[in-house]
Amino acid sequence: MIINGKKVKTNGYFAYEGCHKMYVCESDADVEMMRGYGYDILPIAELPKTYKRSCPLKFINSANLKTTYCPQCREAKFSESEVSK
Repeated sequence: MIINGKKVKTNGYFAYEGCHKMYVCESDADVEMMRGYGYDILPIAELPKTYKRSCPLKFINSANLKTTYCPQCREAKFSESEVSK
């Protein structure tokens, strides 16, 4: 998966709080950290659909906040590619 020209590095999951915050998990530790914050953990394949139905304040970052895939209130363009792990 590529989002706005950036190849997604993930362990296969992302965290979602149910409104507009989406965080790509790169490791099992990221999953556990985000689960501890109360986020839902979803398969990365559901990210485009989840993004589309989220509120206009939506954004996509890595869980460690080192990578911004889509800044807040901007449109994300998804393209297919093998998801890097």
